[in-house]
Amino acid sequence: MDSVPSQLQATMFGIYFGLGLEGQSLIQPVAGHFMDIFGIAAVFNGIALTCVGLSLVALLLAKKA
Repeated sequence: MDSVPSQLQATMFGIYFGLGLEGQSLIQPVAGHFMDIFGIAAVFNGIALTCVGLSLVALLLAKKA
């Protein structure tokens, strides 16, 4: 939030939390469908690898700023 102007910080928090809540409610049926096809362990491993990858990208981008 340091890079966001103070008058826009509340808006950014609203967008962040809104997308987080809506994203979770939309992804659950998709994950359930893939769990039916590939199994629960494979889907959780895929989600974990995706989260690790996105975290590494965010870390690298934060170091450049």
